[in-house]
Amino acid sequence: LNPSNYLGPIFFTSTASLAPKLLWGAGFCRPMSSWSRNLMAIGDRDTFTENHNSFRLQVRKFLDEEVAPHQYESENDSRRVWEKVGSMALLGVATPTKYGGLGGDLLSAAVMWEEQMYMNGLAPPFAEHSDFVIPYIIKYGSEEQINRFIPDMLKGKCIGAIAKPESIYGGPDFRVQAKRNGSDWLLYGTANNVVNGGISDLVIVPAVTNLEGQSYKDMLSLFLVRDGTKGFHKGLTIQAPRLRAQQISSEIIFDNLHLSEEDLLGQVNKGYNYIMMESPLEHLANAVMSLSRAEYLFTSTVNLVNSITPKPDPRMQAQLAQAYDLLRDARHFIDIRLRKNIHPAHPDVDYIALHSMALKVYNDVTTQCIKIKRQYYSNTW
Repeated sequence: LNPSNYLGPIFFTSTASLAPKLLWGAGFCRPMSSWSRNLMAIGDRDTFTENHNSFRLQVRKFLDEEVAPHQYESENDSRRVWEKVGSMALLGVATPTKYGGLGGDLLSAAVMWEEQMYMNGLAPPFAEHSDFVIPYIIKYGSEEQINRFIPDMLKGKCIGAIAKPESIYGGPDFRVQAKRNGSDWLLYGTANNVVNGGISDLVIVPAVTNLEGQSYKDMLSLFLVRDGTKGFHKGLTIQAPRLRAQQISSEIIFDNLHLSEEDLLGQVNKGYNYIMMESPLEHLANAVMSLSRAEYLFTSTVNLVNSITPKPDPRMQAQLAQAYDLLRDARHFIDIRLRKNIHPAHPDVDYIALHSMALKVYNDVTTQCIKIKRQYYSNTW
C-alpha cells in the first residue's frame, strides 16, 4: 500500500515506517480505523460493518439534502426538520423495534453522532433527544409512560430534554426540589443549561425529594414534565451564532408545578442511580462528537491548503501532521470503546477520561487549524 493514499498529499513523502496496519479477514483487508485515508470516508474503518456503512451513506445524504439547508431558520422551521428526521426513522435509532424504533446497535447511534459533526456540527442536537432522553423512559418508565411518549418522540413531534444537575459529581444541588402534596408532588426551582430546553416538549427533571437522605444518592427522583403544564416556564435561551434552529440550552423555571404520581419516572429517590447508569453512554457520545467535529475541521483545513497550493510549506506539513497524529490516536481509543459497547464492568471514570481526552484533542486541533488558516489567508491574500 502506498501511504500517500492514506495520509494525503499534504504529508511528508518518507513514510515507510508509518505503513498502515491491516486487519485481515476472510478474503478482504481493511485499514484500522486510525489509518483511514480520509477521516470522514465511508467504508474505511474496520469498526463498522457494511450495514453500518450503507446506513451512514443514507444518513449523510439525508442530512446534506434535507437538514443542512434549514439550520439557519426559526424554531417553527426547526420543528419541521425534527419531524422530517423522525419520518425517516433517524430519531432513536437504537430504540427497540417493539417500541417502534429501528432496533439499531450502539454503532448505528454512533453513525448519527458522527454524521452530524461531519456536517459542521449541524443543528439541532438530535443526540440529546435520541440517546440521552429516550433511553431513560425505555429503561425506567412504566409501560403507560412508554406508550404515551415514545411514539411521538420517535416521530419528532415530542422533543425531549433533561435538566441534569450541574454538580452531579460534586455536592448536592438543591436548586430543584419536589415535595409531597397529598398524593401528588409540588415541583419548584430553576434548571440551567438544559440542552434542547428552548424547543422541548418533554423534560426529564431530577429533583431533590428527600432532604434527610444520608447522601446525594438517596435524595434525587426523576419526573416527566410536559411543556404547557401550569407553572412550567422557559427562561433565557442560548443559541449558537446564526443558528436559530439549534436552541443550544435554556433556563427552565418550575413555579410550584403540580405533578401526579404518574409523572414520576422510576422509583422515588432512585434518580441518582439512574443518572449514573446512563452517564457512560452520554460521555461516550460526547467523546465521539467532539472527535468527529475535530476531524471535520482538520479535513476542511487540509482541503483549503491543497486548493491553495499543491506544495505546502514544510512547517505547515509538520503542523498538519501533528494534528493528524492527535486525531489518529484518539480515534483508535474511541473506536475500541465503541466496539466493546457500554459494559457495567467499565467504571464511569473510564468514559469521563475518554470524553476529556476527546475534548482536549478537539481544542488542540481547532487551535492548530485556526493558526494554519490564518497563516494561509494572510500570506495569500
